[in-house]
Amino acid sequence: MKKIFLISFLLFSFNILAQEHKIKVVFDITSSSPKVHKTAIKHLSLMANAYPDSEFELVMYSGAGKMATYENKEIAEKLSKVISLDNARVILCEATMNKLGLNKKDLVKGVETVPDGILEIAIKQSKGWGYIKEGFNSSN
Repeated sequence: MKKIFLISFLLFSFNILAQEHKIKVVFDITSSSPKVHKTAIKHLSLMANAYPDSEFELVMYSGAGKMATYENKEIAEKLSKVISLDNARVILCEATMNKLGLNKKDLVKGVETVPDGILEIAIKQSKGWGYIKEGFNSSN
């Protein structure tokens, strides 16, 4: 019940602020856990919907590489939905792709690639983007 109240409160708060603040946030995900993947997609979706005039990016590398494929159909479906939002981008590190033996045809439609995921995040931060590291916490 507490989680539902907290999520409702956050969504209400985001909607109030959405009219006033344009933000840019990059989400960093390296976990191979499907639970973390689902949470990251949920965060990206909530933020992109709450702040339609803002920009959001989810950068996957290392253990999160297969998140960008059709291996887990539920995650691929959720990823496709968030990719369809105008203000959300989903990006996979090409070095991770090479390590995993993936080709662009293996990726969920709309997933973009960059040569280096860490460099992509560093560039965004140097341009003033906010940073969120996705992962487990004590309530996961």
